[in-house]
Amino acid sequence: MRHLLIALAFALVTTQSVDARQDARAARLSVLPVQGSVYMISGAGVNITVHIGKYGVVLVDTPQPARVPQVINEIRKHCVEQRENIIVEGTLKWPDQGPDVFSQLADAYYSSVEVLGIEVDPDTAHRQALSRWWSGRTRWVAGTDTLGGRFTPPDAIDGCYPTPHTADALSHCGDHALQLIDLAQSGVIPSVKITIFRPSAAGSLEPTVEKAYLQQPGPPS
Repeated sequence: MRHLLIALAFALVTTQSVDARQDARAARLSVLPVQGSVYMISGAGVNITVHIGKYGVVLVDTPQPARVPQVINEIRKHCVEQRENIIVEGTLKWPDQGPDVFSQLADAYYSSVEVLGIEVDPDTAHRQALSRWWSGRTRWVAGTDTLGGRFTPPDAIDGCYPTPHTADALSHCGDHALQLIDLAQSGVIPSVKITIFRPSAAGSLEPTVEKAYLQQPGPPS
């Protein structure tokens, strides 16, 4: 049985410029076997050694920032083709992202998909993004962090939410996650479960939306 867990931090978004995304899409990458569990991702000046083992994926080399989404996508596609049990962490901000991943999993005969999402309000998302960037920046100044924090533009966060946004409304990411249940009705993946959490007043995460599709066994032949 092959299982996929999609962990969605709905409030966390990374962005690229339009030109950077177009350049990355235009430059095709390929995954080439080297020896055993070692592979080479190459193309468009990118040469990255990757070890895909029992406990995860290790990149020996660091890709250029503009190539990171494409490299991650190639690794994910390769793992899906090998029918590995995988975890995908990210967002479902773009409408076609969820259906694309779902179709790849169905084509590889995955039997189970579970989506876990965390919803926060826009103000909390902005506050947490600023805190992450500033804490990383502070560590960089102190010499304990070589990356210096990740900055998320406010517009990137605002783009995750409908306008106007009410307290009970889901982000675009949450809405897109729930739409996967509609795709599940085709039965191409026997088990699909979606759980969306929100922080409670006490600070713990509480499930607020739970939906599932479980294919019923057919009559005995």
